[in-house]
Amino acid sequence: MVDNSSLFKEVKPLRHACGVPPPLIGEALAKTRSFPSSPEAPLSRGAVERSETERFHRNSYPSIIKKYAGLSIKKGTLSCEVMRKMQKTRPWAILAAGAAIQILTGLPAAWGVFQQPVMEEYGLSEQGAGLAFGILIAAFGVGCVIGGFLQDRNGPRRAALWGTALLCGGFFAAALLPGEKGVWFWAVFSIPAGLGTAFLYPSIQSCAQKWYAGRKGLATGVIGGAVGLSGAFLTGFVRTALKGFGPVQGIRGAFWALGALTLPICLVGSALLTDPPPAKQKPEEQGRGKGTPALDLAPLQMLRTKQYWLCAGAVC
Repeated sequence: MVDNSSLFKEVKPLRHACGVPPPLIGEALAKTRSFPSSPEAPLSRGAVERSETERFHRNSYPSIIKKYAGLSIKKGTLSCEVMRKMQKTRPWAILAAGAAIQILTGLPAAWGVFQQPVMEEYGLSEQGAGLAFGILIAAFGVGCVIGGFLQDRNGPRRAALWGTALLCGGFFAAALLPGEKGVWFWAVFSIPAGLGTAFLYPSIQSCAQKWYAGRKGLATGVIGGAVGLSGAFLTGFVRTALKGFGPVQGIRGAFWALGALTLPICLVGSALLTDPPPAKQKPEEQGRGKGTPALDLAPLQMLRTKQYWLCAGAVC
């Protein structure tokens, strides 16, 4: 028969090495500890210690993590629960994710730093480079409309993921395009990059404003400021790439690096984007405003309003 007290002293260092509160481990050991009582098949002290350690790791860690982290560790649910908790309690995380994405998507504002290297690398004339830029802007304009419909129908996350795929695809396709086929630069880069940038913009802007319904000016200001910083960031990045740093050399290296940088940031940021749950009406507000429903116009109805054209003219 093994002496229980001596065995507990041997296991005691494990309690402090695990970095978990000793009382909790004591409870776990009390639940999982069992000792051989049959004199016919005695076990050595080392075998008993190994058995105790295996049972502790197998049975105690799940309850410890669940108690102290407040999360389920069922297969495939931990990351989802972490993300849901962040979305509910940290709306600033969604705003920060949107700003981080927008810093990487200011291609129209930074085209000036791309134009000359693109002309030299792909053999384009100034007119050809101007055509590529014009198609980029046109794709951005059309993409904003399509992206707006997509995020209204399927949510901001799906629209942002489509935008991420298109934008990164444009970067990688430009890096792989042979120089003698530079005439197709507008097709492999301008269209997908313009559409991708446009899909990301309305999904982020709309999602941020919904989470900050009482402070839409703050949400719009942060996202708009990130768009402005994007031009400065991309300009500095491309100029550094043209000088060369590490494996990044020239405009092709810049496209590779931008794709590799944009892909993880936009994927993580897009995964955080989700509309907030509908707000419950307070008891004191029930019964008020029945005759003034929220304004929700169809696209054609919107185009017939004076306010729309005034806003469009101001933006132009």
